[in-house]
Amino acid sequence: MRKLIKQNILILLSLIAATYPQAAQGIDREAKKLTMQGTRDYLFLLRGDKCRICPYADAFRSGSDDNAFWLNSPNDTGTILAMHLHIIRCARDSPEGSVVALDYKEMRNTIESADELQGYDRHALINQSIHRTLTHTPQTSTQDFMLWMKGDADVWK
Repeated sequence: MRKLIKQNILILLSLIAATYPQAAQGIDREAKKLTMQGTRDYLFLLRGDKCRICPYADAFRSGSDDNAFWLNSPNDTGTILAMHLHIIRCARDSPEGSVVALDYKEMRNTIESADELQGYDRHALINQSIHRTLTHTPQTSTQDFMLWMKGDADVWK
């Protein structure tokens, strides 16, 4: 995991859409959720030509569409990008904040683990996951983040 800080999140999403044109319409549609400001923490998942942005906690809600999207096994040959989007402020309807590149399999396992928990334990797991990605993740450059996004995972080894 690596983190970009002080990013215009909509611009970053437009770069992803330009890199993966097969998912561009979905990314544009999903990006509108960020301007609603229902929460500050979102999960972004791009699988092949499908994209979803959801409030962080919604991915952990058993039986929800967001939960199903994260837990469905993707085609191993397709593109998978998973990110934590943390909005710090919204200037002129453009959210700014931190973007953390996630390991899809690790995040999926965390979401699956939450299915077995109830009440406070479930809430604590979600908060721990958010805290871990925002505070214990080293920063990276925009250039290296773009290389990761294009599939060059070797830049972080």
